[in-house]
Amino acid sequence: MRRVLIISFHFPPRPAVGGLRAYGLARYLPSFGWEPVVLTSDLPSLPARLECPVIQVPFRDPLGKVKRAFGIDGSQNLTCQVSQLKQSLRVPFLDYGVKAYGEVMAYPDPYRSWYRDALAVAQGIPCDAVVSTSYPPTVHMVASQAGRPWVADFRDLWTQNHYYPYSPMRKAIEERLEKKVLSSALTLTTASEELSQELGQLHGRKVSTILNGFDPETVNGGDCPVSSHLSIVYTGTIYEGRQSPEMLFQALQQIGVTSASGLTVDFYGPVYPWLDTMAGKYGLKGMVRQHGYVSHEEALLRQREAQVLLLLLWNDSRFGGIYTAKLFEYLAARRPVLAVGPFYDSASRLIRTVGAGASCFSVEWCCQELERMFRSHRDSGHVEYHGNGISQYSWVNMARKFAAVLDSL
Repeated sequence: MRRVLIISFHFPPRPAVGGLRAYGLARYLPSFGWEPVVLTSDLPSLPARLECPVIQVPFRDPLGKVKRAFGIDGSQNLTCQVSQLKQSLRVPFLDYGVKAYGEVMAYPDPYRSWYRDALAVAQGIPCDAVVSTSYPPTVHMVASQAGRPWVADFRDLWTQNHYYPYSPMRKAIEERLEKKVLSSALTLTTASEELSQELGQLHGRKVSTILNGFDPETVNGGDCPVSSHLSIVYTGTIYEGRQSPEMLFQALQQIGVTSASGLTVDFYGPVYPWLDTMAGKYGLKGMVRQHGYVSHEEALLRQREAQVLLLLLWNDSRFGGIYTAKLFEYLAARRPVLAVGPFYDSASRLIRTVGAGASCFSVEWCCQELERMFRSHRDSGHVEYHGNGISQYSWVNMARKFAAVLDSL
């Protein structure tokens, strides 16, 4: 069996969702003739249900003491760190200082100090090929110098990322770095057709699309009872300004839903004061409930119990090629998905392809779908699910496609 080194800064049991793609590869590549070895940062404990070697290289954060002093989690991205630090200090000139740090010191990303130690370890690991999966781009810099046939994988794009927070001058300089680093990669892969097109245009080469997926061991087999009342469940983060449940709230108000209907809209994840304010605005106080953070296992359980799973689509068409990880978890839960947002995008297309639910792009459309769900629940006690063909989005199929790319090397 050939050996592949998977370089991913994020990896379970750390909660960063970016680690799941690498974890899925490590779990299922052996079924297709590739023995994985994982190179990652230091973990709080060993990952569960994984038999391959996991080599940890500690991340020495040069700003670690400062971040800890203000309660900033090193696993968060720089944008979150900046926001929290500004809120903690509330110093007017801090904006300039933090921006200057990001422009100059966090190049190409805030994890750059991991590069030297990780490269020294990677060069000493015998393997036939390397897969590096970002964010952060530092993993690609390590892979480019590891001296092995190399696949550069992008869960999110590098300088073409729509969240790119730096100046045009920094971006121009970093684009040159990106092209130089990736020139030695034999293959580029990314997680959607739209992202593949963008990445291919920048680098003038073909990019393979390999979607994310779900763990086949988590697929709902019908062993978990569905809640008796009409429950709409959302799990995870809401990216304020880029996603919003307001269209759903407006529709619920328009069709005259009251607390007497028994409907609940349950959010599991960060607690947002603005969400309670928005719910009150549409007379949904008491029906919209925020439960705070729960474990990943409990989140999966709540998805299975739900009558309907809420997916918030991006409200900016530029993000239309980005699939959220929860979409694939929702497919594994085998419960009807209600996608709400102003644009038809990749997630809407996927839901339609497998018949897993409905996408609503206006309040009126959302009203019609909610009324259909109410009728289905009234007549049968549950909202009917008609999904099929979801197995193509499992980690097994994802690993099969990566194995084919590795074989081609």
